[in-house]
Amino acid sequence: MNILIFSDLQTHNYREFSFITEKEINSRLQNCLDIFGMISSRVHASTSLGSKDPTENINNNKENKIKKIYFLGDLFNLKNNVDSQVIKLTLRNLILAANTVEKLIIVPGNHDYRLWASEPALLEIAQEFSENKIQLIDKPTLLKEERLYIEPYSRRISEVNERLKNIAIENDYVFLGHQDINGISYGGAPVTNGLDADFLSKKFKFSFIGHYHNPAVVRKNVISVGAPLQNSFSDLGTQKGWWIFDGNETKFEENTISPIFKEISIKSEDEIIAVDEKNFYRVKISGTTLPKGIERLTFRRPMFIRQEIRRGRSEIQFSDSIETVLKKYIDGQKSNLDGEKLFNIGIECFKQ
Repeated sequence: MNILIFSDLQTHNYREFSFITEKEINSRLQNCLDIFGMISSRVHASTSLGSKDPTENINNNKENKIKKIYFLGDLFNLKNNVDSQVIKLTLRNLILAANTVEKLIIVPGNHDYRLWASEPALLEIAQEFSENKIQLIDKPTLLKEERLYIEPYSRRISEVNERLKNIAIENDYVFLGHQDINGISYGGAPVTNGLDADFLSKKFKFSFIGHYHNPAVVRKNVISVGAPLQNSFSDLGTQKGWWIFDGNETKFEENTISPIFKEISIKSEDEIIAVDEKNFYRVKISGTTLPKGIERLTFRRPMFIRQEIRRGRSEIQFSDSIETVLKKYIDGQKSNLDGEKLFNIGIECFKQ
């Protein structure tokens, strides 16, 4: 039996690059919700890890079909005051994914363990509409029949480590949790107060841990699950996706569908680079023909460049002065704001 493991979805109404869709949903939130559809599709298209034929449909092979999904924490991006629409849509899609398998198990992470504890009705709703297929494991739990030991996020890492040392299990158990891992770089410095990867490697047959957004094989049998999609420019160049585990082997499957963040560096004399409508771009422009006093311009929203072309706005040239750039930009805005006031504010900002 295969299981699918993913983590750190962090659904949210992200502001940057977002727009309101025809369904009146924040487009970046929709990107997060789409992950549930991808997971469901993956369940329906289950294939054996060892299969040489990628087109093999093994839904008829009960031993290889994905029957359970494990989500290892951080369903929401905010830790408190999660928007009601975000909660509603996330639960709806979570239930749809749960209804494709026998069980969907949630292990709370540091972003959402308080929410699950303070809003028990959320779990009751999820369980009712999924016919109790959704299970929240919010305390250290040993599942003997499934050979699993599960640890939700805890700020008391010393207690977690002590429990792991003292738990009496055979070496065929799998560990699932959401926690820091010693040695992994976080915030520019290596973690020193987390789980010991060497210990986990010896104690458990395999360990899968949520919390860090970049997937990594920390030890040959210790997996940092990572996030299923990119959420910011800090994710530049990183793979995102989920893991398939059959009890003996692991396989990382990259998400190649969701938008990704890209950075492009060009010189001011270069032509405008064509950017697609799917991904998010940061364009760094350097050169000697920029407006006087400016060495480099950074566009965090190249969609602005595309919109200028589509809507017939006056195209901004790299050789334009600051005054001309501001006037062209303000003239192209569909706004009732005072253009002259905006212009004066812009000039003052550049002077500073």
